[in-house]
Amino acid sequence: MNKSRSTAGLVDDEAIPMPERSIRMSEEHDPAPAPETVPEPSKPPEPHPSDALIERWWEEHFPNTHLSRDTQSWAIARAAKEKLKLLLRSK
Repeated sequence: MNKSRSTAGLVDDEAIPMPERSIRMSEEHDPAPAPETVPEPSKPPEPHPSDALIERWWEEHFPNTHLSRDTQSWAIARAAKEKLKLLLRSK
């Protein structure tokens, strides 16, 4: 039996079970996954044929207009253009 001075007669060190660690310590932990487990970056989707038509129409009608001078209006119009592209892709 192994007793320390402060716990002599109070605690039996061999009788106290040590809990298992549920969290791995940092020296046991690999910071980065092995190279073979890193997923390949995905390629951007192929542009839909209508995307070029929409972009050409946009460039012909919107640059240098009052819309392009107001940031909020420009952002709303661009978002609508991108939504139109998505809608046409789904058809």
